[in-house]
Amino acid sequence: MAADIEGKAKAAGRSAVWYTAATFLTKGLGFITIPIFTRIMTTGEFGLYNNFAAWQVILLSLFSLEGYATLNRARLDIHGKQLQDYQFTLLTSGMGLTFLLAMLLLVAPGVPESLTDLDRQYLYIMVLYLLFQPAFTMFQTLQRVQYRYKLSAGLSLGASLLATLLSVALVLVLPDALMGRIVGQYVPFAVLGIGFYLWYWKTGGRFRLEHLKYAIPLCVPLVIAALGGQILLLGCRIVTQHTCGADQVAFLSLATTLAQIALILINALNNAWAPWLYDCLEAGASDKATGTFKVYIWGIAVLTVLVSLFAPELVLLLGGEEYAPTIWLVPSFMANCLLGMLTNQYVYLETYHKDVRAGGVATLLLGLLNLPLCWLFVTALGFEYVGYANIVSNALLVLVHKIIVRKFDSPDVFSLKTSGLPLLVGLTSMPVSLVLYACEVDWLRYALIAAIACLGAIWLFKVRSKILLVGKVR
Repeated sequence: MAADIEGKAKAAGRSAVWYTAATFLTKGLGFITIPIFTRIMTTGEFGLYNNFAAWQVILLSLFSLEGYATLNRARLDIHGKQLQDYQFTLLTSGMGLTFLLAMLLLVAPGVPESLTDLDRQYLYIMVLYLLFQPAFTMFQTLQRVQYRYKLSAGLSLGASLLATLLSVALVLVLPDALMGRIVGQYVPFAVLGIGFYLWYWKTGGRFRLEHLKYAIPLCVPLVIAALGGQILLLGCRIVTQHTCGADQVAFLSLATTLAQIALILINALNNAWAPWLYDCLEAGASDKATGTFKVYIWGIAVLTVLVSLFAPELVLLLGGEEYAPTIWLVPSFMANCLLGMLTNQYVYLETYHKDVRAGGVATLLLGLLNLPLCWLFVTALGFEYVGYANIVSNALLVLVHKIIVRKFDSPDVFSLKTSGLPLLVGLTSMPVSLVLYACEVDWLRYALIAAIACLGAIWLFKVRSKILLVGKVR
């Protein structure tokens, strides 16, 4: 068993390298093109695009049933051809739900238009994406949980490269820059999803009611949790859209883009980390997971500090002087990334133990509570403070998940002893960064950035054996 865990650890390490490299290559292209979009599109168009992206994420969580999120757990109980049927069953069920949205858009288009603040021409593209993109995500997840990292990384790189290049071309060519951005970014993934859905069907995927019965107790709470999480993550943008306007949403969107620097790394590492965490838990080797997680959370904390300190230069590079108000949003958005990363770990534990109901309900309730909290911060203090409303809600969510997992008869992989100090460092970087911005002591910021980067490099060298980046799968 120990040899098997060691082999899977090395596979997870190699997966992390491939996922991280591919993700940073593709997202790097996205960051390079952001200055193009912020300069060609008006701030209103840029804000509306990010409003579209926010609603896409929320609706995708709802209509896809979060089926891909159950696959990592299902593979421990369902094997072979049955696992293929399991995926096809969830994809078909999600497609059926999405058809209901399509019917609503055809019969009463004013309802979704007023809810999302988007014209129906953009909503048609969203429905196409919701119908077929889940097949692409499901196939990608299958590759990841089976440690087939090269194919998964290659698909991600190719699809994202195509979407990025097409987006730039259409924004430059079409008179409606917003339409060009949306079509270029989302239609390629819908087309790929059609191909993968047909692949599932052609290779013998069948709808099986017993698989739906297995999935529903996991899917429903995960959908609730995902909706709550997205409301928590994107609620500030939606509230700002309705209380301030598209220009302020554009500033929030650029701050979110900068936070993506951390989220990209978190998501890429989670793709490799989550399957290996489950294998460790299944083998009773939680101590190995704890040791690696300590390195993981410290790395994200250091990245949070560095991005916060370097925010003025990043905002100027990506948005220009017009987006200067974004600078004051970045530290709070980065702190939320760190808190969200820890929340994800507790969700993994709850999913492994097949007990996700309490966490799902708590996430939704806190997500809904965050909406009036965001409104209070925006109206009383200004939209620059909206990120702090999210910090309050995210901190409460971490506490709730911490309480929930205490009932499981298993070691606490993410104990306060492991995560407390890096969380404190990440949160402390907020007031420090804001004071340095206000005092305009750039030389001190640069000195801190250089010192932290050097210390981080030395630390990574010392703990390199725990990062699982070398070796071959046994």
